[in-house]
Amino acid sequence: MLEQNVPLLPESTMRYFEDSSQVSYPTYMRAVGIRNCLENIVNTVFMYLTTKESKEKWIKKTTLAKKIELTKTYFPDNIFKKIDNLRLLGNTVHPDTEEHKNLTHEEINLALKDISKVCEWVIITYLKKNGFHTNSWIPTMLSTLPPIYRVSILEELFDFFKQDILDKKELLDYLSYVQSPVEYYTYAMASGQMTFEEYKDITSKPLPKSKEFSQILLIIDKLAMAYLKNGDFNKSIEFINFQIEEQFINEVFKEQMIDKLELLEKERKNLPISQNLEQTKKYFKEILAVVKEDDYSLFITLFTAIVAQDELLTNQALNTKYISSE
Repeated sequence: MLEQNVPLLPESTMRYFEDSSQVSYPTYMRAVGIRNCLENIVNTVFMYLTTKESKEKWIKKTTLAKKIELTKTYFPDNIFKKIDNLRLLGNTVHPDTEEHKNLTHEEINLALKDISKVCEWVIITYLKKNGFHTNSWIPTMLSTLPPIYRVSILEELFDFFKQDILDKKELLDYLSYVQSPVEYYTYAMASGQMTFEEYKDITSKPLPKSKEFSQILLIIDKLAMAYLKNGDFNKSIEFINFQIEEQFINEVFKEQMIDKLELLEKERKNLPISQNLEQTKKYFKEILAVVKEDDYSLFITLFTAIVAQDELLTNQALNTKYISSE
């Protein structure tokens, strides 16, 4: 049998992914792995999403079903359905039933994809709550994921955070200042838009809404590069051109981004882009030190669960001829 890459997960969870990924195993054993993996992820992840009151209720719940029921009002219907379907699949391995005999490897692989989508949604929810900023470890950690996941996460974040930008002129003024603060304020004073005293007052403290503005500009930058690294250079250019039409960026930002994208496209084959789990593990290990201590276990679990399903499905294709009849 061909060797498989081992997902980078906490040791207690990793063995469950190993069990569920072995396509030469009986479906029963793979379903047990799915069940145990879901429970481990639930206990690691969902505590980050609930209130103090909910956590107290959570601790008192003794079964996976009861814990999941507590999250029903929190998760969108499509995500909760995936979670509940994973639970139901896990129930087929109960010792009092023989439902597992009807399970197929295709159903197991769909369940692995569902785990991936659940974790992806949690990452997006975390970022919506905590923000996406240059001085955060989040953009660095996100860069370890294969581009296809970066694209889906960043697209949703962009759609979410751009709603906070109510005054496009204010955004463009901020961008002009960031790009050339001396020239910007010199022009403002020369044209009578502000006095020298106002200039000193403004430059002595952070610009209004600078956090929101820098965040949306960072997301635009990262999303354009994610399109390129996902093999769609044209889409990355189209995205930047569209943002200037939407007045989220100015001509200087556009020209700088297009220059950067064209340079990256020429060197794309040489860029350290995660294309599979093994590469992601390597890059992930190199930057674990930047992860906020309180969120360490959360992000190890989430990020690796997302990319693991790609590796598992690849291994299925490679190992099909080794699967014995059940």
